[in-house]
Amino acid sequence: MNERMTHQSICSPARRPVAVRPRPLLIGALACLALASACISDVDLPDCVVNGTCAEAGAGGGGSSSGSGSGSSAGSTGGAGDGQAGAGPEVGGATAGGAASAGGAASAGAAGDAAGGTGGGTRNITPAQLPSGCQGQPYQAQVTVQSGEGPYSWQLTPPQAGWAITSQSPNTAFVTTSVVPPGATTLKVTATDGRGRKTDATLNLRARTSCWFAYTSLQAGEGKLQLVDPFSEREITPEHNQAVYDFQFSPDGRQLVYSYGATAGQPRGTHLALIDMVSQSEQEVALDADSIHSFAWSPDSTTLAIAFQAEGATKLGAVRLPDDRARATLASLSSITARVEKDLSWVGNRVVAYQAEVLLDLVGTPLPNPDRLNTAFYAELGNAGFAAEVFTQGRFAPGVTLRATDQGFYMLSGQVPPTTFYRLGGDPAPGRTHADIALLAPSGGYTAVQFEGEPLTLQSARQGAVGAPAGVAREEDTCDLLLAWAEGQERVACVVDVVNPGDGATHHGEVRFFDLPAQGDELSMIPLPGYCEDDTSLVTVASCALRESAKYSYGVELARGTARAFSASGNWFAFTRTTDEHPETDEDQIDDGAAFVYLTKLTAQSAKLTRKLVIPSDGKPNRPTSLSFSRDEKLLLVQRGRMLLLFELEGARSEVLLSEVLEAVGDPDNVDLEPQEGDCVEEFADSPRSYCGNTERAAPVLWAPDSATLVFHTPNAFTVTDVTSLFEVGLAPLVAPDCQQVCSGRFAFQPRLAAP
Repeated sequence: MNERMTHQSICSPARRPVAVRPRPLLIGALACLALASACISDVDLPDCVVNGTCAEAGAGGGGSSSGSGSGSSAGSTGGAGDGQAGAGPEVGGATAGGAASAGGAASAGAAGDAAGGTGGGTRNITPAQLPSGCQGQPYQAQVTVQSGEGPYSWQLTPPQAGWAITSQSPNTAFVTTSVVPPGATTLKVTATDGRGRKTDATLNLRARTSCWFAYTSLQAGEGKLQLVDPFSEREITPEHNQAVYDFQFSPDGRQLVYSYGATAGQPRGTHLALIDMVSQSEQEVALDADSIHSFAWSPDSTTLAIAFQAEGATKLGAVRLPDDRARATLASLSSITARVEKDLSWVGNRVVAYQAEVLLDLVGTPLPNPDRLNTAFYAELGNAGFAAEVFTQGRFAPGVTLRATDQGFYMLSGQVPPTTFYRLGGDPAPGRTHADIALLAPSGGYTAVQFEGEPLTLQSARQGAVGAPAGVAREEDTCDLLLAWAEGQERVACVVDVVNPGDGATHHGEVRFFDLPAQGDELSMIPLPGYCEDDTSLVTVASCALRESAKYSYGVELARGTARAFSASGNWFAFTRTTDEHPETDEDQIDDGAAFVYLTKLTAQSAKLTRKLVIPSDGKPNRPTSLSFSRDEKLLLVQRGRMLLLFELEGARSEVLLSEVLEAVGDPDNVDLEPQEGDCVEEFADSPRSYCGNTERAAPVLWAPDSATLVFHTPNAFTVTDVTSLFEVGLAPLVAPDCQQVCSGRFAFQPRLAAP
């Protein structure tokens, strides 16, 4: 076995075969600071990390072999009393003193049971936090007694309706139920060993409401659709799972549609099928089509728009679900001829927008198009079907992106002609021009115009560039580089370089937040206190940023090309920076390429830097490539190359999970974990999906809507993590070979089921 497979540390956790068995990798932030060979730390850093003199694993004092020693909280090896304990599990060069703990719950330095000879640990039941279950579905989880003498008998104390616990082996048992109840469940269990000694524990379980995970992958040369619950190993097998190209969940989570029957001549499939995610029944979508082009659900989940080929032409049609959702019969609506060349986008629940590489004259006759310009189209849905398509004024160079909103859609292009927004539904005007767009609000209601050294200006989508601005910052509240726009409110983050007082030659960077008030046209500015007055015009290690937890160093040059993101509500903001080099005079030496993660909490009128972590590079590429908040805003995930770092935003524990992505299949050296579109770009209009502050850009990390689960995708596998217990679980069914254009490569969690 090579070193790559045997080395085990917090920097590179041991790999293991893909299995259902969970392996905890939870480390408290304070314990992380004490690790003998630290990989990540809240500032201030231990001197040993700064100076590179940290001891290796096993340097701490271990528990005694008699089972009563006082093990160190870090860097220790538990004593072996009866041969069961031995060396504890190594995590980042540190093991908790006492008994070895497969569940991660051994007590450090606790008094052992003399008769049992437990090697410095006490009997305990693991895990305390059970892997989460799927609400309304059967459930089974394994629990284990660490140390002591088996076989054990198990009881729920007191009994709890619907739940049972049964022995599996001398030291393990299964906790089961036929139906997982909503919300949180607490179970109290007692394990009694062969000598009558009892061990009690309280077990906690959280129900998941986003249970099903779907993805397409290449198998035996054709695309397949996989529908699994990763933690129960339940599966739904589609009835038409042959040569599948793509799928989509309905927004209410009750339906899934997929295209199948793909051929070399019809690569996107020739048929559609619909799965009811509640009853798990399936039916074909009746459609007189030669092949499928694209499909999309309306926001209210009542209508599926379908672009297809029939009789040598592209058609736009739809099917409508009955109001009672019984789906005894789908209502097929009439179709129209339409120029659909890319995906369909709904504008509200009654208009579908799309685009094609075509140039038309004023009456719609195609013209020669040597420059391959794109034209936008839309069609309105009536009771019987779509009305005739309408083409919009304005022609766009290749690379244009259509972005739909509730009220209209944008054609985003970094080239001439300028980006334009088209207002639909009762507005007689042909559209609104938005020139010099620096950023687009996730709501679609506003665009930002920003020039270095000038106040930030927000424009209303309905008014465009010629109308009065929706909001303008005060003249002194400048913004040099836009960072991101929040999803849940009209809040913008930016950074500005400010001349250091009394200097005139050097600058410091200040992060600022601008809010669009409900009344008035002046943007309110919220500064982030704690900026360093080091010169941020150079990409260097800033001394104040390294040692002081309330300080940050983040100028315009430091910010360019770095990942940053708002949480969904806009009340949290995270940003990163990476040091390329440090000056010789800097006494606070850490690795070249160290990364900083800054976490900021915002209220209506203030911003505060709440956490700052330093990630030494360890000689590896270190730029954080993506940031992702959980939807419930309790956790932040940072991707750093092949390392995932999970931070708790608030709470007494503020735990940190470090996990190397499991290389479940394939050659590990060929696993590419970078975002699919490469490095992020700063010019939003040029590449909106890979803009550095765009949290929707293509990335391999996906959170479940209920924030209980996250998945990380490599070309050959998914790593699924249950974050309710912070257990990492790799499952064999989630092998996902790259689609290689045979299938879409889409992967998604089922949206939360809407009430019937």
